[in-house]
Amino acid sequence: MKIGDLVELSAKGKALKVCSKYIGLVGIISGKDETEKHGIGKKIWYYVDWCGGQNRVPHLRNDLKHVKK
Repeated sequence: MKIGDLVELSAKGKALKVCSKYIGLVGIISGKDETEKHGIGKKIWYYVDWCGGQNRVPHLRNDLKHVKK
């Protein structure tokens, strides 16, 4: 995924309680951040501006999918 891609929640993202308010919304990737904590490995967070929702909400890649055309 890259900045500017249109996304929606994946099945895994829809199953998360913290993401329930974004179900059915479309968003655009507005940023990307890489972190490495506690020796777990590198995680890439994608910041999404949700249409009709909040802006700059961080999500992991497996919580998102591309919007189908």
